[in-house]
Amino acid sequence: GGGLYTGTVNIVVGESGVGKSTVMLDVLANLKAENPDANILYVSSEMTRNDIYFYKEKTPIIGDIPTLLMMDYIKTGNMDQVLEKVAFSGDYDVVLLDSFQDMVVKFKDILGWKATYAETWLTNVMIDAADKMGIAVLAIQHLTKGGTYVGSTYLKHATTAMLEFRFDSEGARYLEFSKNRRGGSNINKPLYYTLENGKIKYDSQRFESTQTVKEMETTEMERKREAEETFNKVFLGIGVETGKKEDSVVEPMEPELEIVNIINKD
Repeated sequence: GGGLYTGTVNIVVGESGVGKSTVMLDVLANLKAENPDANILYVSSEMTRNDIYFYKEKTPIIGDIPTLLMMDYIKTGNMDQVLEKVAFSGDYDVVLLDSFQDMVVKFKDILGWKATYAETWLTNVMIDAADKMGIAVLAIQHLTKGGTYVGSTYLKHATTAMLEFRFDSEGARYLEFSKNRRGGSNINKPLYYTLENGKIKYDSQRFESTQTVKEMETTEMERKREAEETFNKVFLGIGVETGKKEDSVVEPMEPELEIVNIINKD
């Protein structure tokens, strides 16, 4: 039925500058507006309080979203405890982590963890929060400039859905699911959007027209396939499944030759 499912871990990937954070904050703001009782949390691993102030000037919606700044806990050295006991303790319905990879880097640089251990630990914390406490977790992950995913393989396979943000060949922005265990029929359907004064404008008309064209193409391909099968069966005696002659098809009989005695009366 659409929407954000509870008890799921969803990864959001995309190139730098494509608008991942802005779009996801817009999603949280709309979710809060439609569900005032929902407890949501934005976890920023990179921004300071001054950064938040200037970000709000560009994207005012962040002012409506409770935010946890991990930069506040660098000196205390307990970022892992804060993340686990505050963000993923069960007090929130939806948690957006921005970003997964930056948290891994901080665990390495500040806590001295190995990269593999940090990735596994953080992935397990998010999975436990979803499975045991029903939290809908959204984790932003960066792509390379070439648009390649180079993050944790464990994270990629353990998540419920993967939402990708990309630029097309003309530089237009769009998003689409490449994986979705809660809606497999909704993958690879691009939704274009623009960023206007910190606000998101989705091109729903283009999305709907694109889906209509795809449905027409699918219908036409199915029609051609059925026509080909019918032709093969009627005229060639070829079965639909095996591609061999069916037992029930009567083999054409060769015409009997009429024997004519020619008498030479001469």
